[in-house]
Amino acid sequence: MSYRLSSYSIFIERDNDPSHYILIHGYTGTIDIVSTDIVSFLRGADTFDKDSFPFSDSTWDNLLKRGYLTAKTKEEEFGFVKKMADVLHKKGRLFNVFTFLVSYDCNFRCPYCYEASISGNGRKWTKQTFTEDMVDKAYEAISKIRVDERTTNKSIQLYGGEPLLAENKKIVEYIVKQGKQRGYVFNAVTNGYDLDAYEDLLGPDNITRLQITVDGDREWHNKRRIHYQNPDSFDKIIANIGIALAKGTVISVRINTDRNNIDSIKNLRRRFDELGYTADENFHFYSAWLASVEKEDRSVENAAQIDYMDYKEYYRKIVSMNNIVSCNIDKMYRHIYRAISKGEHISLSSVGCASQCVSYIFDPYGEMYSCLETIGNRRHVVGKYISENGIEWNDGVLGEWHRNASDFSGCRTCKHLFFCQGGCIADRINEKKDYGGSTICDSFRDRLRISANKAYDNYLKSGSVL
Repeated sequence: MSYRLSSYSIFIERDNDPSHYILIHGYTGTIDIVSTDIVSFLRGADTFDKDSFPFSDSTWDNLLKRGYLTAKTKEEEFGFVKKMADVLHKKGRLFNVFTFLVSYDCNFRCPYCYEASISGNGRKWTKQTFTEDMVDKAYEAISKIRVDERTTNKSIQLYGGEPLLAENKKIVEYIVKQGKQRGYVFNAVTNGYDLDAYEDLLGPDNITRLQITVDGDREWHNKRRIHYQNPDSFDKIIANIGIALAKGTVISVRINTDRNNIDSIKNLRRRFDELGYTADENFHFYSAWLASVEKEDRSVENAAQIDYMDYKEYYRKIVSMNNIVSCNIDKMYRHIYRAISKGEHISLSSVGCASQCVSYIFDPYGEMYSCLETIGNRRHVVGKYISENGIEWNDGVLGEWHRNASDFSGCRTCKHLFFCQGGCIADRINEKKDYGGSTICDSFRDRLRISANKAYDNYLKSGSVL
């Protein structure tokens, strides 16, 4: 019987070992180390059979068993991957994620934030906040949307604007009270400036987790995280982190990173060490690569001295800074390391984020969105939750969002589909992109190569389970 090299076989050169490759299969999730001789042979022929295979029988058997060699035609593989992507997408819809967008208002004016466009709706518009009646209707909608209470995320997210403004305290208390009666706890994405006003709502039974952005040391943070009144927000936010930790709240500090502020992360780390934050098991911080996006007017960003760098440069700089975690690197690394160290397959998904299947964001105008980056843009309203007839879905918009990577022609035949997941769905919808060979794809290939090599190197060093 004749076989061919699977269209989903991924060859990754070993950075520190030119005699071997990392071999990954795109839809079985297998990962192996193979010699360059095997790679050259696999790349050098159109068809294969066991009788003429120049390596051991066990090697042949493993190449077949793990998917690298296949009897399927290209078209059969493409069809199989499409069905698999749809099944994974359907399975993902069981796990609902709910968000209360407490208010569109914010007390910061960060130049790189996508929410800056919301301010164009006017100050009166952004001041709209949830009422108790709207909170009740949102919880009614949640009870109808969730497929199965057992698979519903029991932590509801609070978002904005800035959800934890001091003036939002009363309605946030009501949201939390009603949610607790239904078995929910809460997490919030906040700038942390008014956090001291919420001390009594922090802790394991209320607002259990916080993501707070601190963009480097005091100098760089105050240039980039611009409070509308206080030019020095750094010290107050740092002190509020201590208040939250004392209440047992889990804190994740995000550092939006570009070429200018990356070196200041070391100063910020020292500050966290001095305060004892890094010794607290509930505290961690990470760097988030600021990726450049095309904009007609970059004057505000330039004034804030934002200097974007490509992913390769970012990776080199982060790696040179010991013990600095990067969300752009470490998620993929952890998946691959786990697969190597436990002898498992790499976990696969056909969607890049919850917005493509299970995310429902309730805003203070009675409307729902799927994606945090499109809030306030009524072009992306997927439904209304305060109509007389209950939930009114905008099926056309919902259909745009509830797609997986295999629904895009540039991705459905790509060997990286289940690892890349097609990139950001918001970018696709807004810019009508069908990637396939774009710079976004190039960036992903770099990330996969870097993550796979890092995972295998660390496995060789430790041999322990992550």
